[in-house]
Amino acid sequence: MVADDTALILALPDETVESLLRKAEQAGVRRVQLLIPDDVPGLQQQAQFDRLRTLALRGGLELTVISSDPQTLRAARLSQIETMQVRNAHVVVPPQAPAVTPPVNPYATRVLNREETRGGGASPMATDLSASDAAFLDALDDFDAMPPPRSVGPTTGDEDLFASLESISAPHDSRTPRRGATSSDDDFLDALDSLSIDDEEELRRPNPRRTETPPTAPKRIRPEDIELSDAEKARAKQTGRVTMAPPPRPTRAATEPQSRDAAPRSSQLDAEFRQAAPRRQNKLIPVTMIIALLVIILVAANQILGSKTTVIVAPPARPELIEPIKAMPIPLMAPGSGSTGTAVLAEAIANDVVVSVSGQIAEGTLSPSGTARGSISLISMNPQPITLPAGSEFVAVKADGQEVPFVSAGDVVVPPATTSDQGNQVVTTKGTASIEVVARSAGSASNVDANSVRKIILPGGQTVHVEVGALVVRHDPISGGSEEQVRIVKDSDVQRLLADGLVKLDEQARQQFLSLASTRKLQLEPTTMIPRRADLEQLQGFEYSVSPSEGETVNPADPTFVLSLTAHYSALATPPGTPLTDQIGKVLTEQLRQATLLQPGDCKAPVITSWMWDGTRLTVSGQIGLNTQDPACGPKLSASALQQVRDAVRGKPQAEAKAALQSLVQKGLISSYSLPNVDRLPSWDFQLRIETR
Repeated sequence: MVADDTALILALPDETVESLLRKAEQAGVRRVQLLIPDDVPGLQQQAQFDRLRTLALRGGLELTVISSDPQTLRAARLSQIETMQVRNAHVVVPPQAPAVTPPVNPYATRVLNREETRGGGASPMATDLSASDAAFLDALDDFDAMPPPRSVGPTTGDEDLFASLESISAPHDSRTPRRGATSSDDDFLDALDSLSIDDEEELRRPNPRRTETPPTAPKRIRPEDIELSDAEKARAKQTGRVTMAPPPRPTRAATEPQSRDAAPRSSQLDAEFRQAAPRRQNKLIPVTMIIALLVIILVAANQILGSKTTVIVAPPARPELIEPIKAMPIPLMAPGSGSTGTAVLAEAIANDVVVSVSGQIAEGTLSPSGTARGSISLISMNPQPITLPAGSEFVAVKADGQEVPFVSAGDVVVPPATTSDQGNQVVTTKGTASIEVVARSAGSASNVDANSVRKIILPGGQTVHVEVGALVVRHDPISGGSEEQVRIVKDSDVQRLLADGLVKLDEQARQQFLSLASTRKLQLEPTTMIPRRADLEQLQGFEYSVSPSEGETVNPADPTFVLSLTAHYSALATPPGTPLTDQIGKVLTEQLRQATLLQPGDCKAPVITSWMWDGTRLTVSGQIGLNTQDPACGPKLSASALQQVRDAVRGKPQAEAKAALQSLVQKGLISSYSLPNVDRLPSWDFQLRIETR
């Protein structure tokens, strides 16, 4: 995982984009500052920084170029890389020091082989001590080099001490039982056992500076000259100390004879030495502890002082410097034509996408299945014939007042009524006719009682009332209308299935377009696909059909209906490694320069908020505002404003710091901010860094 610290990398004169990127990746941090000296030919072209920025974005790195070279800064800015210009100074490569062999420290600690020490041969030099240890040993050697105040030989007290040491314990063979070892001898042997290996080596090491030795001085007893018995070794192990077995030493017969007068004094000095002789202190132990304590303090101080948290804020934008960009067309160029910086390398892809989804009607509905029909008799008292064309409506009225229309199937002519004089009486014969009628709507609601027809509506709209007058209608009850349980395709069923169909349509379109782009060796830009998902959710950009149609019944044995969706899709595809996000910003900047909306040195830069592909052209929307990436451009926050930002976040949790900075945004002190990913911000000012971008 990449850390959030910042690494500073110095570019060498023969540096390339690839080598710089390797150094940045090896640093293991997310923010990398590139310190580039003057006249580095490999880092003075925009194309080189374009490639560096592309590779850095893939690796998740944030780059900042620091240099005093105008060509390097200009190329980095054209590639939209953050830069920092060094003024009144020049960034140069430090001179390379020639490789020399470090001098050997004459006071370095040496580890001598035991056999070589006794034989007087040359001893190898051990690893050098630290500087403080070497200084301490130098001081010890200086003490040895100082001339003695009175004589170079041992004093009388020293001779007595040496004699008492000789009388402590005589060497013996391990096979011979030990005689009369006193408790004071045991204490002294335990003290010798407690000596560290370094002390033993120091006692054994000859002093190179002392050139003359008094010939009459008694030989000093060394730790390796003392041989312990089995009982003493067992007692030493019981005390928890483990010592190295000393090498065999010469017998007492090999030692030089002592003076006769030393023997009487040895017993007296022996008792005094056992009571008053202090243990030898190792001066390297306190020095080492002091050095370790200093190292711990330095490490803790480095962690406290070196760990800083950065809060990034942006100054408030000046409204007079903001110019909107609304649907500005961006030219396209076919991939493989070569990048000129004035057009986006992209190719339009279009295709019709069709998907089908099926559903079932789960609930049944009562639906009219039968239609009422019957015969109506027409009785006319009119002396003229009455013609009723086909399609005439005979409206019946039910007991609840509901009107039920019936339609005639054919034309009918009602003959006129005739009158004959038969002497004593005049006989009138009414004209009669019959006609078949069918209810206009199916279902049991079309069934009516006998003689319920009240009016006739002719096809022209003329209404004839038959309750009274010259035309009378008579009929029996008209029946035959009925209902049955059926499954009908309803709009609710279609809408329920439509959501799944739109998801499948969008997925199918993306798969097809990825395949089309891959066939052409291009990379699909999903953000340019139309219709977009938002359009589909608004039921726009597609067509659908249902089989069976809405309102129709489905097969009761298999109540399934099919929903088919069709949409015409279009999108852009770019060459691999050159996504639209890397091209559109540069092309927009060049278009604005050609339109004289951007001038060199005016500290303006475009900001893209959105782009859209409508199937025929690519447009960009955004604004032209202050160039916050160039350190030479302003505005900058004042010292008081920076202090307000520092006071707003110091020692606060993440949520409270965000609320405090949002309040400063509302007041117009800053325009935006960026907080580090920490639970709580530092409480010390030296750990809190406020940057303006």
